[in-house]
Amino acid sequence: MKARQLLAGIAIATLALVPIAPASDYEITAITGNGELTWEDTNTNGTYTVQWSPSLAQTNWSSDWSALTQVAATGGTIRAKIPMFFRIIHRPSQSQSANMRLVSGGGQPQGPQYDFYVAKNEVSTEEFCAFLNNAQANSGNARGSNMYFSDQGDVFMDSAMASWEIMFKITESRLLYNNSVGIGNRYTVNNDYLGHPITGVSWYGAAKYCNWLTIQEGRAMSARCYTEGTEYTNWHPAHLSYAQWNDAFTDSERLQWVQNYAGFRLPMDQGNTSANYYNEFFKAASWSGSSNVLYGFGRSTINGQDANYNGSGDPYEPYTFETTPVGYYDGSDHGGAFQTRSNANHYGLFDLSGNVLEWQNDFWMDGQVYRYVRGGAWVDNSGDLANTQSPDYPDPTWCYRALGFRVVSSQP
Repeated sequence: MKARQLLAGIAIATLALVPIAPASDYEITAITGNGELTWEDTNTNGTYTVQWSPSLAQTNWSSDWSALTQVAATGGTIRAKIPMFFRIIHRPSQSQSANMRLVSGGGQPQGPQYDFYVAKNEVSTEEFCAFLNNAQANSGNARGSNMYFSDQGDVFMDSAMASWEIMFKITESRLLYNNSVGIGNRYTVNNDYLGHPITGVSWYGAAKYCNWLTIQEGRAMSARCYTEGTEYTNWHPAHLSYAQWNDAFTDSERLQWVQNYAGFRLPMDQGNTSANYYNEFFKAASWSGSSNVLYGFGRSTINGQDANYNGSGDPYEPYTFETTPVGYYDGSDHGGAFQTRSNANHYGLFDLSGNVLEWQNDFWMDGQVYRYVRGGAWVDNSGDLANTQSPDYPDPTWCYRALGFRVVSSQP
């Protein structure tokens, strides 16, 4: 990245260096006396945000000019009217890491004002299978720490293998386990469920997957969002104690988590069925770019072509586990087997309504252990898939054949 200071009248323009952008993404080429900024752009996806400050001495940068919050990256010359001091930050619309999609800050009234990234799909059987095999082969390091594998393939956080310490229950999944083969190859996917969302994972198993994925994707160990251990109280956001987290996850604590941990985590939702500053699930599932809609596929009506729910008529309903493959509702007819309507929403996210319920990060109530799940599943009626439907709050040890998860991150 090239940075250049240009003097125009009394205004000084500066370009802040942003580590996540490649070194030759863009270059400020001109600033006119009337405050028009020009930069040359090589990015062809995502947006730029032009931020400003009334003084170079302060660290709080703003982006509250609506015309400057999402300037499209075009791969050419871009011009924008700017106030006083400014900086330009490129946020790619999608990340190669874990196939994440940008949910940009702002837009939704009362919703999150910060950018975050959400996985395009629910975690699949193949992805979770790869995690289990890799973790079992790396029990001596952070990839497989605090994981104990039974002879049947269940996983616990402690060698005592107590029910309140379970991370994964294989009979509620589509995975198979062969204890007679070498470690690192014992888990395989039932061929009937290749590409389907993983199920049978407790909240603790989902949090461990997030930490493992952080390492797998080459992010720093310090970027991991959760602490770990052999007791359920050892699992919580990395910057807090369990007691601090369990006694109200405050806005300031959430902000620290968002700003200081670049690993993968579960989405926050605060149990709300309307927008608020840290309701990431509602923002990702309901905001259409202009209004909030009822379902996570960008519409306020639903039928069997839109999502997988009880009685939707998809060809997987005769199966023991009635999930559809992740991203199955893509607008195609799947070779004449079943006509779908694309349920990719405004952000390019699939299955936020239906298929499987998804673990959320947050407690149901301060001082309780229960966690929220959102989105509805193949066992639910169509109305239960609505974004305004009150979320369920099961015990975090719940391993269920209609419950899975997807990951989010504060960084691409």
